[in-house]
Amino acid sequence: MGKYRLSITDKYPNILFKEIRETVLSYAADNNIECNIEQPYDDTLILKWHTARLEVYGIVARCIANHIISNHSILMLRRIANRNIIGLTCNDINSIVSMALDKVTSRKQVYEQYIINEIMEILYDCISINTQGIMNFRLQNYKHALENALDDALDKYIMELDEKQSAEQIREVLKYKEGKYEEIHVKYEDGVYRIYNDKNEDITSDSYGDFADMIMQGYLNVEEALMCALIYLAPKKLVLHDVSKWEHLRVVNKIEKVFIGDRTLIKV
Repeated sequence: MGKYRLSITDKYPNILFKEIRETVLSYAADNNIECNIEQPYDDTLILKWHTARLEVYGIVARCIANHIISNHSILMLRRIANRNIIGLTCNDINSIVSMALDKVTSRKQVYEQYIINEIMEILYDCISINTQGIMNFRLQNYKHALENALDDALDKYIMELDEKQSAEQIREVLKYKEGKYEEIHVKYEDGVYRIYNDKNEDITSDSYGDFADMIMQGYLNVEEALMCALIYLAPKKLVLHDVSKWEHLRVVNKIEKVFIGDRTLIKV
């Protein structure tokens, strides 16, 4: 028994070998295929079977592809991050790697099929396969995808960090700023963020002032102009109406970061 033979080596074998054992043996039992699986060394698994060569290769390839994406990707991302990212703390880097991994995982099916194709090409000519060798020499496109995901995550993280620091600076300014109104209401009506005082009087034009001209001239976007207007008004109580209908939901997050502490923020 054992017309076909395949040796698999992996640096972190426990999860991979368990999946291969269960999946291959289940397939063999369902299809009446004689199959024997041995593990002569901790990092090596040997399969022997007598028929359905390509089908078993396909099962093994899918197991390895899933293993690389699910278990090796985070290690690869950390190596890339430690090599390329300077000046951030370990916690920062861990957060960036986690964001990058989420992006990679969201396209798992695409990357999985690419890796399966690469593995199948190897198996046409070889009877042994090493996952570390695959990652080092065959998966260049996947490595580029990881690098791009990490770059995007880094840009997003830095932007969020800047926003956080900016929010802290604005909160410090608001501590000493006399508010124009005790209470302000913001409503999104007909594509415009309209501002009302506690008497329900529309004070949008007065609130935006020169900021409206800056929008027209392209110096400020709508979100930035609204933030500037609210900082100018510096209300003790800020009420946001129907935020689920707002076009720019990101501005809500910015407002939430600024109007905290001694300021009251209510969403209705």
